[in-house]
Amino acid sequence: MDILSLHIPLNKDTNYLVNSEFIHKFKKNIYLINTSRGKICKQEDVFYELKSGKIIKAMLDVFENEPFVIQNPIAPLIDENKLFLSPHIAGWTFESRKRMAEMVISKFNELKLF
Repeated sequence: MDILSLHIPLNKDTNYLVNSEFIHKFKKNIYLINTSRGKICKQEDVFYELKSGKIIKAMLDVFENEPFVIQNPIAPLIDENKLFLSPHIAGWTFESRKRMAEMVISKFNELKLF
């Protein structure tokens, strides 16, 4: 088993980089994690490869089209625990939220509002 975790920007070279052709270059079946940008993965191909078993499980934090709508063809993938979806919050850790709060407080202090 291999794990493909995507943390890349979306540009002309990465647009739909992950498609069926790309996925079949892996010798083993894979786990797929995309927390970068939705259009890096061609979702139709990801869902097809999940059904075929080439992708064992997919964890998507971003989507090709937003707002993302769960439609009937992929609902079974969720029910079978093959597809996991989150609302683009992969970077929201305790540390990142604490740092954001500290930055806001710092900006308020600079403005001398309080």
